Amino acid sequence: MAFRPDHPRLIVVCLVALALAQASDMIDGALARKFSRPTLAGYLQDSIADKIFNFGCLLALTAGFHWLPFIIWGLLAREFMILAVRITDSKVEVSLKRFKRHVVLYGLFFRTGIFGFFVASLTAGRTAAICGLLSYVALTAAVVWGAINIIQMIFYRDPAVTA
Repeated sequence: MAFRPDHPRLIVVCLVALALAQASDMIDGALARKFSRPTLAGYLQDSIADKIFNFGCLLALTAGFHWLPFIIWGLLAREFMILAVRITDSKVEVSLKRFKRHVVLYGLFFRTGIFGFFVASLTAGRTAAICGLLSYVALTAAVVWGAINIIQMIFYRDPAVTA
């Protein structure tokens, strides 16, 4: 599925797909937690599927927004840096409670940025410009917040692990 600015009806299909994917993701996670059935395989598949879907949405929007590829490269670089830190340094312990704030804010910035680009594609004039600008700001904030998260992952060590 691809979004093309010259076919405005396709935006509805993209928005419905985005809403369905988000709803199924939330329901799947809620069911796994409710029945105490979370698995490592499910966690990994869910996180990989989320990343693929989010980047797919952004890639579909690059035709109408010329600076978006630079933000996508920044977000991809963040993901690869986190992966590299986790692979190369076995002492890095990510405490979910400690980094929950970072994950929530990163997700908020990232999803707000994607949604803003879709809204900017639907509108025209000043509204489109404002939505596009706010989307760039939100995605840039996601990159910066992700960098802060990486720095804290590198320099934060659990005393029980490093002792």
